[in-house]
Amino acid sequence: MKIYTKTGDNLTTSIITERVDKDDLRIEVEGTVDELIANLTLATTLNNDSQIISLIKTIIKKLFIVSGDAIGYGKIKISKEDVEEIERTIDEYSSKLPKVNSFIELGTKPSSASIHVARTVCRRFERRMVSLAKKQGVSKEALQYVNRLSDLLFILGRYEEEINV
Repeated sequence: MKIYTKTGDNLTTSIITERVDKDDLRIEVEGTVDELIANLTLATTLNNDSQIISLIKTIIKKLFIVSGDAIGYGKIKISKEDVEEIERTIDEYSSKLPKVNSFIELGTKPSSASIHVARTVCRRFERRMVSLAKKQGVSKEALQYVNRLSDLLFILGRYEEEINV
């Protein structure tokens, strides 16, 4: 089977069971989460901490759920418990870090830099999700999860920089 179908040559693509413009907001959300997952996958290849690698792989699985929720084909939804779990993880890693009292240099190691790149893509993903939520239903929990995820990635980037030396 060929990877190309030529059906996108007319500036449209398929989503669920319909053809939509390639710049449809749902396609933008899908593309941005795809970029985020690719960056998180890269971060796992640059990291030596098995606990962080496992955590990132769990996050990637959750992002597939968020994505399905956002564009309307997900049967499984992000739950309040998922949001609470990511908050506990933020608190756990934050407690191991010194307080920030001034500007800190981010990403001086490939492993931490890759996490910070993922964080910036996550923030863009959140903005796309908010835009989509204004047009169609996106669950509150999915939006909360993505918001907390950028915070977690900031903390993980710092942790990788300052603790995993």
